[in-house]
Amino acid sequence: MSGLALTDSSLHIIYIPGLGDFYGPARKFFLRTWASTRYHRTVECIDVDWEGEPELPPKLRRIEAAIKIAETQGKEVVLIGESAGAVLALLTYASHPRLKRVVTLCGVSSPDIPLGPGVIKRASALPRAIERLKKTRLPKTPGVMHSFRAYFDPVIAKEFSIAQGATEHVVPSSGHMPTILFCLSGYSRKLLRIVVASS
Repeated sequence: MSGLALTDSSLHIIYIPGLGDFYGPARKFFLRTWASTRYHRTVECIDVDWEGEPELPPKLRRIEAAIKIAETQGKEVVLIGESAGAVLALLTYASHPRLKRVVTLCGVSSPDIPLGPGVIKRASALPRAIERLKKTRLPKTPGVMHSFRAYFDPVIAKEFSIAQGATEHVVPSSGHMPTILFCLSGYSRKLLRIVVASS
């Protein structure tokens, strides 16, 4: 990770997964490579449990607890919401406007996104989160929100993948899961540089 222009203060990245639990081990492996003692950067992956836990509040409470611990330790916090996890990141940002960055990654970032019956059955908390996002006013601090999307994503279309007021970044990749994996691995240096060092 050498060469990244990061802040001098300690940074804690809280990663909020989407519905792709089947690649959880790979996700955690790549996230471990994001951590850096040299740059005082730590990374945490929240256990969202989309399919096993139907309620929304417990998911938000776990994210908020992680933020509280990091802030108690004097760290700046970055939230990264992957796919369905993006809506949780945005809802959390609404109640924690002092976060350093909020990033959506191929994310459910618009309250207007349509959901199929299969997704609703698989993750019943997701439509509730989207409904809450419709009623939520996000902070408008310049430079905080960033949305990364693929050139082409057959799962989440462009118009639903960019959070309102966010800086848009197009990843040189196509597909939903391939782009997420690319951001976790080969594209991670650029993603971290943009997310952590941008003003």
